[in-house]
Amino acid sequence: MSTLPLTNDTPLFRARATDFSMPNSRFLGELSLAAYQTNETKLRSELANLDLTDCRLIEDVETDTQALVGSTRQAIVVAFRGTEPTKLKDLLTDVELTMVPGPLGQVHEGFWEALEAIWDKLEQAIASRQDGKRAVWFTGHSLGGALAQLAVARLIQIGRPAQGLYSYGAPRCGDTRFAAQFNRLARRSSFRLVNEADIIPDVAPKFLGFEHCGRYCQLDDQGRLHIDTPPKQSLLQLLEETLEFLFDFEDDHSLAKGYLPKLSVLVPWEKPRLPVLRRAA
Repeated sequence: MSTLPLTNDTPLFRARATDFSMPNSRFLGELSLAAYQTNETKLRSELANLDLTDCRLIEDVETDTQALVGSTRQAIVVAFRGTEPTKLKDLLTDVELTMVPGPLGQVHEGFWEALEAIWDKLEQAIASRQDGKRAVWFTGHSLGGALAQLAVARLIQIGRPAQGLYSYGAPRCGDTRFAAQFNRLARRSSFRLVNEADIIPDVAPKFLGFEHCGRYCQLDDQGRLHIDTPPKQSLLQLLEETLEFLFDFEDDHSLAKGYLPKLSVLVPWEKPRLPVLRRAA
């Protein structure tokens, strides 16, 4: 990851952070939620309260892939839209589990196709905001988190490393070689936030060769955040997660109901800087 001088961008976001930042974990979570907004005019108005300007939604209709791109004084931020609530079960039942060659290793075919479909537009949007000094950040929830990770890997491959990555409830997106290479080159500033009972991160399973990468950060059922803590693998937790899946998995995976309420307590904002964005994502 790039290592520009460490200074704060806004009171809510540290554009030059090279390690975990609590403010960034909430700021980028809020932007990941904002990526579900479909009204661009309303989106710009909302995000102006976060000192995020020049906001634009880019989209590929054929693959149903969307991303929010905006800039602060010192950063360009890309937030990929995740699986929409009405399509959440489709992610579980219809997920494509084959792999194809990608950056740094083999990657999930469906996720890679989605990123490739939007890549040219995304590069243009980043280039139009780049003044040679802005750090580039990626974020996303669910499928959006997987796309953000693949975008970081793609930039590494062409020698343009991003400043950092925060994902929320993201599934695995590559094989063990991909994960090893990604961790070697980008682990320090890549954070994978997982709500304890969220089962979506287990989509694209290990037994088929998929592997997670980045630094694991768990939000537990008490709202505490554990950084670099290996996920529990006990039989009891597996049973608990199965019950959660059957009865309440959408809330646990939801940014609005599962992730951001906990992050809002951990990172309170003195004033309500963002209008209510608590949609069902």
